This record gives sequence, structure tokens and C-alpha cells, in this order.
Amino acid sequence: MVKELIKIYYIMAKDVKTYYFKPPNLIMGLMFPAVMIFTFSMRGIRDIMQFLPGLIAMTTFFGASSMETVIIALGRRDKSLERLLMAPLAFRTMLSGKILGGMAFGLVTTLILLPLGVGIFSLPIQRPLLLAVSIVVSAFSFSSFGAFIGVYPRESWNAMSLGNLTRFPMVFLSGVFLPVHKMPFILTKIAYFLPLTYSVDLMRSATINQGNILSWHYSLIILVLFGIFFLWISTKLIKRWLI
Repeated sequence: MVKELIKIYYIMAKDVKTYYFKPPNLIMGLMFPAVMIFTFSMRGIRDIMQFLPGLIAMTTFFGASSMETVIIALGRRDKSLERLLMAPLAFRTMLSGKILGGMAFGLVTTLILLPLGVGIFSLPIQRPLLLAVSIVVSAFSFSSFGAFIGVYPRESWNAMSLGNLTRFPMVFLSGVFLPVHKMPFILTKIAYFLPLTYSVDLMRSATINQGNILSWHYSLIILVLFGIFFLWISTKLIKRWLI
């Protein structure tokens, strides 16, 4: 078990050093959420308070999932995943290390933008511990989702296209901009199948105390289950395609 954890750590450290924390990647990870925060702040402090929790969740979502998708696809193209498996490594161990790298990037981008919301817009934090746990669990779920999207394409541009095709609709269907309970009936039902929905609800519960989908206990459990499911299905798929 300890050896497996060490292997997971070194895979994560390698990805973080090689891919994630380069200035262009950090800028890309922060640009879209920062632009959205600035745009909604133009409508006034009262409006931005309603949107900030969702924008925090969206920051974690894009940070943890976007680069993860590309890195998995690059690994398939340049055969680096096969080289890792020759170490030898289990498929689950390899993907766990990859997912931890995405988690780390998502956490860093969130922790860069979160102080802006608290310091500039005086975003209240009603439940600090819940906020911290929610960000970590969300980063795990979203990074697993990014790995799931990245196991199919072999080219980075295909991975980016497929990732954007799923991420952007999810942003608009998960309560980031419009609360889920105010959406049309069909869209509400779709929202319940999206992990970002539960992350947004958790952020709202932890900050402005206005979660409106489920109790935060259930939302946390569902997010963990999403992460485990995406890790499991990604392992199955990549095992099938690499063997």
C-alpha cells in the first residue's frame, strides 16, 4: 500500500512539474473565471454575491478538468502511459497519480481566485470547514471527469474540443448562473446528473448559506461517488485501449 502511494505521488509530481504550473497554463486556468467575475461585478455587489459561489465552483471545475483531459490524451499519443505501465504500475495507480495532478492544479487556481472574492467583494464564509472540504472533493471529482474525457482521443486538440463540448454546456446547466430550481423542468432533471451542480450547491451552502438542491451531506457524498465512478470507468476504458 505504501509503495503504491509513493508511485502515485511521483506520477503526480512529474505531471505537476512537466505540465501544470507553467505560466501559460496558470494564466489559462485563471483567465476565464476572472473574466466572469469581473463581468458580473459590473452589475453590482448584490448580484456578484449570488454568482460568486458558482464561479468558485466553476474555477475548480476548469482548473481540475481541462489540463487533465489534454495530459491523458498526450500520454496516449506519445506512449508515455505505456512506459509507466512497464514500471510496472497498475492502471488504477497510474490514473490516480494523473488525477492527483489535476486536483492540485484545480486547488491552486481556486485558492488564487477565492481571496479575491473574499477580499474585494466581502464574500461571507459561513462554514469554512465545509468550504475547504467541498473544494477538495470537487477537485477530485472534476479531475476524474477530465481523465474520463481524455482517455478516448489521442490528439490534444481532439481532447480540448471534446472537453469544451462537455464543459461549457455543463456550466450553464449546473446552476452557476441560474439556480437549478428556476430552470425549466427538463433542464432541472439534467442538472441532477452533473457533478458541477452539487459543487455549486456546496459552495453556496458554505458561503452565503443558500444551498437549495440537497443537504450538504448528500451533495458531498454524491460528488465523491462521481469521482470514484469516473476513476473506475476511466481505468476500465484505458485498460481496454492500451492492452
